[in-house]
Amino acid sequence: MREKILILDDEKEIADLVEFYLSSEGFEVFKFYDEDEAIKCIDSVELDMAILDVMLPKTSGFEICKYIRGKYNFPVIMLTAKIEQMDKINGLMLGADDYITKPFNSLEIVARVKAQIRRYKRYNNKNVDSYFFNEKSNSSDVSKTQRYCFSREITGKNRNENININKNIYNSFLYNNKKYSEKEKGNTDFQREITDKNKLENMEQEIDFSGLIINKSKHKCILYDKEIQLTPIEFKILWLLAENKGEVISSEKIFETVWGEKYFSNSNNTVMVHIRRLREKMGEKPRNPKFIKTVWGVGYKIDD
Repeated sequence: MREKILILDDEKEIADLVEFYLSSEGFEVFKFYDEDEAIKCIDSVELDMAILDVMLPKTSGFEICKYIRGKYNFPVIMLTAKIEQMDKINGLMLGADDYITKPFNSLEIVARVKAQIRRYKRYNNKNVDSYFFNEKSNSSDVSKTQRYCFSREITGKNRNENININKNIYNSFLYNNKKYSEKEKGNTDFQREITDKNKLENMEQEIDFSGLIINKSKHKCILYDKEIQLTPIEFKILWLLAENKGEVISSEKIFETVWGEKYFSNSNNTVMVHIRRLREKMGEKPRNPKFIKTVWGVGYKIDD
């Protein structure tokens, strides 16, 4: 299934050009010159990304971005001729994931789109664990429990990419198939071992403390019994801090871990803006936050 990308730009030439670039890369593009039609598409199509021009006839791309963030988590890229730093910060504060200025290079916009979708899919890939049951369930060589255990070793990537399989583990399972099958039939200790392993994996995918629950596999964040809608970037920042609870994580480490790019001096502003958005969504007091605390000159940390 091709990724669905919405383009909203009142400049027909620009919108047509972006559509051409992305369609050539295999994306399914929904192009609009008008805000009203774009909103209808946003609410009716399961999109994977939106590319929004900032300057629109009836409203601004910032308002459309704000509307999207109130309901959806897919990445948003702002496209504009404006290059002021505050415009970029405003866009990021409203929930944009990236910012591209005109004129742009075709390779740049394609690379940025692919990077954002890759990060988004990394946290929203629901097909990884079910792969073996859907694709390999009829295999006579591998038992059901073995397929489940082996499926945990699958690395899920984008929809259009192949799923890479650890062949060494697979061959080992085939070699020991008879032994494992006998254990499955008569050994309750073996079944208990599998159950315990599953419980441990679930525990590793969830962090729960002080009323805050973060479930990595489900991409859910619940604070005081209320779910908080986070973007993939915001979720990854929160998970990183919570996973290292009590430790100070530098802005450089946050940026390089979450964005997967080299840290530069202006990258600190990007981290700061996303931290501010996280705090707002969590209802944190700016001067006395309960969870995400700033260690001036060093970085950020989460405490109980």
